[in-house]
Amino acid sequence: MADPANPTLLAERRGLLSDRENGPLQQVYDTTVDGDRLLVAGPAHPPSGDALMGAALYDVADPANPTLLRFHETDYPVHNCFLREGVAYLTGNDGARNPLVLVDVSQDATPELARWSVVDANEAWRDVPSALRVVHDVTVDDGVATLSYWDAGTWLLDVSDPANPRPLGHTSHYEPSELTPTGNSEVFQLPGNAHYAQRRDGLLVVGREAWDVDQNDSRDGGPGGIDLYDAADPEHVTHLASISAPPTSDPTYGGVWTTAHNFDVVGPRLYTSWYQGGVKVYDISDPAAPEELGHFRDSSQFAFWTAQRADACTVATSWHGPSGDLAAGVYTFPTLERTTTRPATSDGPVPGFGVGTALAGLGAGAAAKWWRGRE
Repeated sequence: MADPANPTLLAERRGLLSDRENGPLQQVYDTTVDGDRLLVAGPAHPPSGDALMGAALYDVADPANPTLLRFHETDYPVHNCFLREGVAYLTGNDGARNPLVLVDVSQDATPELARWSVVDANEAWRDVPSALRVVHDVTVDDGVATLSYWDAGTWLLDVSDPANPRPLGHTSHYEPSELTPTGNSEVFQLPGNAHYAQRRDGLLVVGREAWDVDQNDSRDGGPGGIDLYDAADPEHVTHLASISAPPTSDPTYGGVWTTAHNFDVVGPRLYTSWYQGGVKVYDISDPAAPEELGHFRDSSQFAFWTAQRADACTVATSWHGPSGDLAAGVYTFPTLERTTTRPATSDGPVPGFGVGTALAGLGAGAAAKWWRGRE
């Protein structure tokens, strides 16, 4: 990423652990890096048959030559993971307790250190359908793990001693008694859906992935937005502000997706992805009043899965979409420090920090390379 206009591939590995019984490792939806260690986990969803499941640790001190160090095999799929100081935090959705699993991957034996579930905090969660309380994602910062437990909310866990995780606080729209076995429609609808969250410098940011399941009912089906909370005291979380999703002509699962997906919090900036709603950057120096700085959107071409801050640019990934007709790839955008947007009013392209801005000053050769990469 040294030249943001011309990202260079250093290494690529496919067929991971294909020499293992039931290998290779498939459905890799998440990786996480800590220093010179990279953790790769999968499969993201329960596989059919007896497939290999777990997390592989790589040495990436030389990024051009990633080297497998060890593999921790699991009996549950791993949708998302996080690596911090030799401890792997794995989403252990076993269909029962759905715990966060903490594993010491700093040594060859990879011993399991602990498990924690919302069932441990309140036994009543056990009566809630498993699909409504999946531990979907985890991030760790300053000894606190932030768990996205879908309709069970966002939970903050003290992991300063990884062998003894301790719940601190949480924010949720539901009590267990409100989520009785009435089907899985709540999985996709608001106001629940704690899909992805980060806690940075006492600020908790929660994204909600949601669609309108039934357009004939009165419930808020989506798309889901992003909420900001004061979590300086993780035992007392208070709401500060909400960011609405970009508009869409069809908020259903089969329509134009503009619901929140993964994001990145770096200092006073929030880098967000909204599938076909594009990529947005916000100034959150006042978290109670987030200000939009830039927006790129072309619903006919791109569906952004995440947005991350790199050293010299913003990086976002677009996937192929439900029908496979979108431009899957990795895209770079200039880092913005000023407002360059206008309100989005349709599913079409929105000017802002985008194709034109990204290419400005790069020259015809660089522009041609960017467009070839886009194709």
